[in-house]
Amino acid sequence: NTYPNPAVGCVLVEHRDDDIDIEGNNDNDKDNDNENVFKWHQKVPIPSYLIALVVGSLQSREVGPRTRVWSEASVVDQAAYEFHQTEEFIQHAEAIMDQEYVWGRYDLVCLPPSFPYGGMENPCLTFVTPTLLTAQAKTLQDGTVQFEKGRELVSVIAHEIAHSWTGNLITNHTWEHFWLNEGWTVWLERKIMARVHSPEYFDFDAITGWNALKDSVDEYGKDHHFTCLKPCLDRVDPDDSFSSVPYEKGFNFLYYLSRVIGEGPFETFAQAYVQKFKYKTVTTEEFCSFFRQYCAARSLDISQVDFDAWINEPGMPTVTPKFDDSLSSSSVDLAQAWFDINRMNKSNYKDNDNDGCKNNNAALERIQNLPDVSTWTSAQMVVMLEKLLDILAEAKESFTIVTLDQMGEQYQFNTSRNAEVRFCWQTLCIRSEGEFCLPCVETFIKEQGRMKFIRPLYRELYRSKFGKTKAMKWFVEWRSNYHPIAQKMVAKDLEISD
Repeated sequence: NTYPNPAVGCVLVEHRDDDIDIEGNNDNDKDNDNENVFKWHQKVPIPSYLIALVVGSLQSREVGPRTRVWSEASVVDQAAYEFHQTEEFIQHAEAIMDQEYVWGRYDLVCLPPSFPYGGMENPCLTFVTPTLLTAQAKTLQDGTVQFEKGRELVSVIAHEIAHSWTGNLITNHTWEHFWLNEGWTVWLERKIMARVHSPEYFDFDAITGWNALKDSVDEYGKDHHFTCLKPCLDRVDPDDSFSSVPYEKGFNFLYYLSRVIGEGPFETFAQAYVQKFKYKTVTTEEFCSFFRQYCAARSLDISQVDFDAWINEPGMPTVTPKFDDSLSSSSVDLAQAWFDINRMNKSNYKDNDNDGCKNNNAALERIQNLPDVSTWTSAQMVVMLEKLLDILAEAKESFTIVTLDQMGEQYQFNTSRNAEVRFCWQTLCIRSEGEFCLPCVETFIKEQGRMKFIRPLYRELYRSKFGKTKAMKWFVEWRSNYHPIAQKMVAKDLEISD
């Protein structure tokens, strides 16, 4: 399972009048006045899916000793501001895995909004989406631009950095073993961010991931084989199986193993895993065999682990994790408070007329006494909205338009710059048949093409009473602006046959 070639090289010949720079390990020669020849050599062996080129009118900014951020002139300064912690993340990953970063450069390119993923871990030059940018730009008197706040979604950068060990240095043998790329990477990402923030952050983010896993299982159905950790992809388009399952079910399997043998011993195992399989591909069976051998050699009892259930059974894991909820409890409490406020507003219903629902004095008083969230992170607000969606789904209820108006005004959700907040808020509005949200939804799904956001929003619109026609219309209008993979997947979601 070693990579077949010791290194990868390519030659790019460009015919143009001006010089450009190409990122990576390269040499630049000029054959004549109108032809630039760029020779790129990747000394570290990689699988073919990690080879990528980005070509455009790009500028770069140095943000660390081995990192530049690249993007178009209108974006590059904000991207550099947002991603300034990159070197810190790399150093944490090196310490956790006890393995140096082997790729030399770690640069990032912030791509145009149609990029369909949060990030792609191409060695030496990670591709990322501009939906990670949340800072506010302020123009000073001298004309310079200063950025404020933001840096709210940089865990995606930590995730892509983590792939430099789990995914790029060690790679799943086939896509049926994709969880070995993503489950490990989520584990390492959360370890990195826990070092940056606090140990409690690991569990806080894991709770969010557990909720995402539940959403994916609900979307497929609990018995669907795509919800298995190692699904059968024979004669299946792998894009159809893409979800949070390999990420979060994979992470929870690893987290469970760490609870069985202890967190410290598991970190030591993670280091041994890297040394055992680096520069190779790995299967689920090889991983399990190595884990058993490792534990047996150290007299670590793993008799309680049901490997077959974790790997081959569909649906949610049979073992529910117990995460520390100290950082998420306030979000859960606020979600419950808004659920109660909504029920107060519903008491003013007239013949179940949502639009006719008037403000309830008790509800208004409750809103005035809600906790101050001015110091909350955007992640805490996202957890609150996600929990509220869960509570409403379990109760088979929806928000009244009055409650939506109250919440939107209270937290200024309609003007948020944070893509995760916008997504959760718009999902809540659509599920509550809040037709007023259509302009905001249309703007959001047309200004970016990240599948994490556009696919669920199109599905929610398609299932709603008011949004099906709009979803079909907008997709037909905007389809050519999306990445081909996004076009294909949204068309399936909307049952549009090509």
